[in-house]
Amino acid sequence: MDDIQHITMPVRDWQLIDATVDNTVAVAAVDGDDDRVATGRRVRRTGWAASAAHPHVDDGSLGWPPPDAFLSVGLRLADWSFVLAELEGWAAVSERVGLTEEPDDSARIERFLRARLAGL
Repeated sequence: MDDIQHITMPVRDWQLIDATVDNTVAVAAVDGDDDRVATGRRVRRTGWAASAAHPHVDDGSLGWPPPDAFLSVGLRLADWSFVLAELEGWAAVSERVGLTEEPDDSARIERFLRARLAGL
Protein backbone atom coordinates (compact mmCIF):
# COMPACT_ATOMS: atom_id res chain seq x y z
CA MET A 1 0.00 0.00 0.00
CA ASP A 2 1.30 3.46 -0.91
CA ASP A 3 2.00 5.99 1.79
CA ILE A 4 -0.53 8.75 2.29
CA GLN A 5 0.67 12.06 0.84
CA HIS A 6 -0.97 15.24 2.12
CA ILE A 7 -1.28 18.17 -0.24
CA THR A 8 -2.66 21.52 0.87
CA MET A 9 -4.54 23.68 -1.63
CA PRO A 10 -7.32 26.25 -1.73
CA VAL A 11 -10.77 24.78 -1.16
CA ARG A 12 -11.87 26.05 -4.61
CA ASP A 13 -9.14 23.88 -6.21
CA TRP A 14 -10.26 20.80 -4.30
CA GLN A 15 -13.86 21.56 -5.32
CA LEU A 16 -12.80 21.43 -8.98
CA ILE A 17 -11.08 18.09 -8.29
CA ASP A 18 -14.22 16.84 -6.51
CA ALA A 19 -16.43 17.86 -9.44
CA THR A 20 -14.03 16.31 -11.94
CA VAL A 21 -13.93 13.03 -10.06
CA ASP A 22 -17.72 13.15 -9.69
CA ASN A 23 -17.96 13.24 -13.50
CA THR A 24 -15.60 10.28 -13.69
CA VAL A 25 -17.62 8.26 -11.18
CA ALA A 26 -20.86 8.95 -13.05
CA VAL A 27 -19.43 7.82 -16.40
CA ALA A 28 -17.62 4.84 -14.87
CA ALA A 29 -20.83 3.69 -13.14
CA VAL A 30 -22.69 3.71 -16.47
CA ASP A 31 -19.78 1.89 -18.12
CA GLY A 32 -19.64 -0.71 -15.34
CA ASP A 33 -16.05 0.20 -14.39
CA ASP A 34 -16.26 -0.73 -10.72
CA ASP A 35 -12.57 -0.04 -10.03
CA ARG A 36 -12.81 3.57 -11.23
CA VAL A 37 -16.05 4.04 -9.32
CA ALA A 38 -14.44 2.76 -6.11
CA THR A 39 -11.32 4.89 -6.58
CA GLY A 40 -13.33 8.00 -7.36
CA ARG A 41 -15.61 7.51 -4.39
CA ARG A 42 -12.61 6.98 -2.10
CA VAL A 43 -10.98 10.19 -3.37
CA ARG A 44 -14.17 12.21 -2.93
CA ARG A 45 -14.89 10.83 0.54
CA THR A 46 -11.37 11.71 1.63
CA GLY A 47 -11.89 15.29 0.48
CA TRP A 48 -15.28 15.47 2.17
CA ALA A 49 -13.77 14.24 5.43
CA ALA A 50 -11.01 16.86 5.23
CA SER A 51 -13.63 19.52 4.53
CA ALA A 52 -15.86 18.40 7.42
CA ALA A 53 -12.87 18.55 9.80
CA HIS A 54 -11.84 22.03 8.65
CA PRO A 55 -12.13 24.62 11.45
CA HIS A 56 -14.02 27.02 9.14
CA VAL A 57 -16.42 24.56 7.54
CA ASP A 58 -19.40 26.55 8.84
CA ASP A 59 -18.08 29.72 7.17
CA GLY A 60 -18.51 28.40 3.63
CA SER A 61 -21.50 27.17 1.68
CA LEU A 62 -23.00 23.74 1.15
CA GLY A 63 -20.79 22.10 3.79
CA TRP A 64 -17.51 23.44 2.43
CA PRO A 65 -15.07 25.85 4.07
CA PRO A 66 -14.73 29.22 2.29
CA PRO A 67 -13.29 28.87 -1.23
CA ASP A 68 -10.10 30.77 -0.33
CA ALA A 69 -9.44 28.70 2.81
CA PHE A 70 -6.76 26.02 2.58
CA LEU A 71 -7.58 22.32 2.77
CA SER A 72 -5.11 19.50 3.34
CA VAL A 73 -6.10 16.25 1.65
CA GLY A 74 -4.21 13.02 2.19
CA LEU A 75 -4.36 10.40 -0.55
CA ARG A 76 -2.27 7.44 -1.58
CA LEU A 77 0.08 8.12 -4.47
CA ALA A 78 -2.03 5.88 -6.70
CA ASP A 79 -5.08 8.00 -5.90
CA TRP A 80 -3.21 11.23 -6.64
CA SER A 81 -2.21 9.67 -9.99
CA PHE A 82 -5.88 8.92 -10.61
CA VAL A 83 -6.74 12.57 -9.85
CA LEU A 84 -4.06 13.80 -12.25
CA ALA A 85 -5.28 11.54 -15.03
CA GLU A 86 -8.88 12.67 -14.55
CA LEU A 87 -7.96 16.36 -14.51
CA GLU A 88 -6.06 15.88 -17.75
CA GLY A 89 -8.78 13.81 -19.38
CA TRP A 90 -11.69 16.08 -18.47
CA ALA A 91 -9.72 19.20 -19.44
CA ALA A 92 -9.37 17.69 -22.90
CA VAL A 93 -13.11 17.03 -23.03
CA SER A 94 -13.82 20.63 -21.97
CA GLU A 95 -11.54 21.93 -24.71
CA ARG A 96 -13.28 19.80 -27.32
CA VAL A 97 -16.71 21.15 -26.36
CA GLY A 98 -15.51 24.75 -26.24
CA LEU A 99 -15.21 25.45 -22.50
CA THR A 100 -12.06 27.49 -22.17
CA GLU A 101 -11.89 28.54 -18.50
CA GLU A 102 -12.24 25.11 -16.90
CA PRO A 103 -9.32 23.53 -18.82
CA ASP A 104 -7.15 26.44 -17.71
CA ASP A 105 -8.07 25.78 -14.06
CA SER A 106 -7.67 22.04 -14.51
CA ALA A 107 -4.27 22.49 -16.13
CA ARG A 108 -3.15 24.87 -13.40
CA ILE A 109 -4.22 22.45 -10.65
CA GLU A 110 -2.65 19.53 -12.51
CA ARG A 111 0.69 21.41 -12.72
CA PHE A 112 0.46 22.30 -9.03
CA LEU A 113 -0.18 18.68 -8.03
CA ARG A 114 2.57 17.32 -10.29
CA ALA A 115 5.05 19.76 -8.74
CA ARG A 116 4.04 18.79 -5.21
CA LEU A 117 4.16 15.08 -5.96
CA ALA A 118 7.53 15.35 -7.72
CA GLY A 119 9.01 16.71 -4.51
CA LEU A 120 7.96 13.66 -2.48
